Amino acid sequence: MEEKFKKKIIEEWFPIETVGNESLIEKKISTGHISNIHQWHARRPVVAMRAVILGSLLDSSEDKVISNNLQLMIKKLCQINVPDAISIDSNESQSINKIVDSHLVLKNYLRDIVNSGIKALDPFAGGGSIPFELALMGCETYGCDLNPVAVLINKATVEFPVKFRDYLDDKLDILLMKYARNIIEKIRNSIEHLYANPINPDNLILYYIWSYFVICQNSKCNLEIPMFKSFILDNNKKIAILWEIPEKMDDLELKLDIGWPQDKKKLNGFYKKGAIVCPRCGMTLPKEKIHELFRDYHYQEKLVVICELNQSERKFRISTPEDKSKFDEINQVSSDIKPELEMPDRIWLWAVQTYGIKNFKEFFNERQYFCSAIIAKTIMGLFDTIVEENGEDLAKAIGVYLQFGLDYFLNYNSKYSMLRDTWIRYTWARPGLFMPGSYSEVNPFIDEKYSGSFLKYFTNLSRTFTNIKKHIYYNPNNNIPNIAQMDCQSLEFANEFFDLVITDPPYYDSIPYAADSDFYYMWDKITLSGIYPSLFISKSTPKNEELVADPYLRGNAKKAKIYYQEGMGKAFSEIYRVLKENGIIVIVFAHKKVDAWAALLDAFISSKFVITATWPVPMESRGKLGALTSASLTSVVLIVARKMKREKEAYFDNKLQTNIKNDIENRMEQFWNEGIRGADFFLSAIGPGLTHFSKYDKLLNPIDDNPIDIQEFLSFIQTITVNFAIRQITKFISTGNLDSITQFYLVWRWGYGLNLLPFDEVKKLYQALLIDFNDLDGKIVEKQKKKNDFLCKSPNDRFVDLSDEKIKKMNQENLIDYLQLACFLWEKDKRELLEEKINEAFTKYSDSFWMIAQALYDILPDCQEATQLQGLLQRYKKFKPSEKKIVPEKKEKQTSLDSFKRNSEPLKKMDEETEEEENEEEQI
Repeated sequence: MEEKFKKKIIEEWFPIETVGNESLIEKKISTGHISNIHQWHARRPVVAMRAVILGSLLDSSEDKVISNNLQLMIKKLCQINVPDAISIDSNESQSINKIVDSHLVLKNYLRDIVNSGIKALDPFAGGGSIPFELALMGCETYGCDLNPVAVLINKATVEFPVKFRDYLDDKLDILLMKYARNIIEKIRNSIEHLYANPINPDNLILYYIWSYFVICQNSKCNLEIPMFKSFILDNNKKIAILWEIPEKMDDLELKLDIGWPQDKKKLNGFYKKGAIVCPRCGMTLPKEKIHELFRDYHYQEKLVVICELNQSERKFRISTPEDKSKFDEINQVSSDIKPELEMPDRIWLWAVQTYGIKNFKEFFNERQYFCSAIIAKTIMGLFDTIVEENGEDLAKAIGVYLQFGLDYFLNYNSKYSMLRDTWIRYTWARPGLFMPGSYSEVNPFIDEKYSGSFLKYFTNLSRTFTNIKKHIYYNPNNNIPNIAQMDCQSLEFANEFFDLVITDPPYYDSIPYAADSDFYYMWDKITLSGIYPSLFISKSTPKNEELVADPYLRGNAKKAKIYYQEGMGKAFSEIYRVLKENGIIVIVFAHKKVDAWAALLDAFISSKFVITATWPVPMESRGKLGALTSASLTSVVLIVARKMKREKEAYFDNKLQTNIKNDIENRMEQFWNEGIRGADFFLSAIGPGLTHFSKYDKLLNPIDDNPIDIQEFLSFIQTITVNFAIRQITKFISTGNLDSITQFYLVWRWGYGLNLLPFDEVKKLYQALLIDFNDLDGKIVEKQKKKNDFLCKSPNDRFVDLSDEKIKKMNQENLIDYLQLACFLWEKDKRELLEEKINEAFTKYSDSFWMIAQALYDILPDCQEATQLQGLLQRYKKFKPSEKKIVPEKKEKQTSLDSFKRNSEPLKKMDEETEEEENEEEQI
């Protein structure tokens, strides 16, 4: 395949480590970031997108000096804090501008991008990271999205900061705060009395804590049970809700107070995994019964705790009837603004419908709803004044930002916002909606110092504007971006219009973007339909056209996959049409499911793009929700491709397979050296293979001339990856006699740790190692009863219920059988039996037995099995210290082991949010 273009830097090099580190730093930034403009799921780090854009714009150079300088520049420019001066070509530090102007390559591609007329598109603009960096880089930027809320976010993030650059620094934020304060003052007369503090009038109430209560279904008990998952209010200051069971059985209410219990178990709530356990009689109300009670309205919402401000210090108290009477005064006021929006019967990743929730209005209690409606009405009432004072164009921007202030307030002020140790976890902290059991309600009259307040949004926005002005590429010559609502399956652009496309498409079934956005759409339509009428024609956000594999909407998982694949195929075909010949497209994608990858890749390759490079880039924190219980990824894959002619066909014979294998292993060696590990490493290997797969119109099976499909090719890649991983894990061990079952166990523990895996992931592993599943099922792996996932069994999972006699008669068929049994026997201090099995193992495997034990210890997280391995190795003086904390050898079972569960969960207790995610998944 003859190349008629000059390669771009991203096709030969990408700063994986720098971008990964800076992305993780950026994820932790809470203020001054574009994410403060409006909440959006899966917004990509701007530093990562800047690196992608620079790499896509700059030509690669064969001159090593120039190439090194370009790479250094990209690394420096793709940091959160770009240095004022760096050394390049010499030891003398120079300013960024001087470096750019003094290097021909940089000058041509950085400072002259504005004049070069480079047209760039993001057809799935979403949260705006990509259009934001494209626009500030100087490209003629086009950002499109089908979702009207995403369109507004891109206008506020990308279009307005460039269009109104003269106002951004010292005018717009002042104007916005002025109008925001005006709104708060206008609503005081209507509703401030609803938030008065009847007990301590001088103390401002910061927020209220509500809980749902259900009645114990034991007719002899009938206790009212609050649905708290935790009673902790402030862990640092040791403040919690104290509860006592009433002495008399005819007393149906718990006695509540504020303090810290002597028994730490009383900090745990009664609502776990969707079920409730009565603290008095011990009866369990299963989740199905809870759903039924809610659907039949057999529950209560009660105000439980008040958090108030006493001389700048937060104080908690149990609510009183007087507090409730203030809430009840809501019945004396009314509003003609009443946004409502019905919900679909079922939404992927949502569980609230099972509780009888049918309308978005039900997301708010009466005071939350009325307060938000009053703010919306006040924003509408101010618009004529804003137009008169600022002109219609700027007034539109101000109107959007004011409404986004309300959206911010709504996000912190619904029945799905919860207190998490003094801070409020906002409604959309993650995709999907689940019953929290308790929720917080924010006082709208608290000032801008406190998260969740209406005014706080504008303080955050001011810092964001300041940082945008400091952006290295922000200058008066930037083209005003073109932001529009558009279906990516039918792009409204001429053929070969764009030089560059960079996009982050929907992640298969990971996020129900449209459904989640309806939460805001319902309110945005009230205030902004007069400003942007075309965005609010429909009753709700478009779902039928949305490219998400929702099995509920499409009928089943198979139909959802077909819909997604066909839709993405149309979208990529449209992108192919509007991209210039030899133009570059970069796709940002991450998903742990092989079905998701196969669907996207099949659609992408079918649209005739030729993949020229791929890069795994860590952009997510390991501490995210679910990281301890699922095969979570921290990396995304950048797929770089060209619009260029393919070779017609090739036979997928031994020669081609060897070439592909060598290329993949060379790239994997690079990724390994970059520190890519675990599930991310398996993901990273997909890309290098696809550069070969996409070169041809067809890859043919040499036996029958049938085309090789993407699933077959992914299996081929997986086999290469697994075998490479085995060699790395057992680098100093001869694997010639290492049985495949032991290899399987090592790869699972290395790649996925203690996590459960869906069957398709398990299948990839055992097929790559040519293992019959029957040799694993019930021995090394075990299907979970309540889930379709599989557990990789620990020593205790396998042997805890076996007697010594059964263990003696057992036939250990492989090394991992011996090793796990030895771990179990060491923990149980069965010395005689342990010695017998160790001698057998050493006779069969010699030193390989101990080397595999050490290798497994090194790759395991802190868990019971790691402790067993360490104890075993120390007992036989084979232990080599690693990063784990060394514990002394003990003949008796260590007391710390008592805290372990049989599923070998990590020593570190899962935090409440991770635990909550498990609860929520159970409900779905």
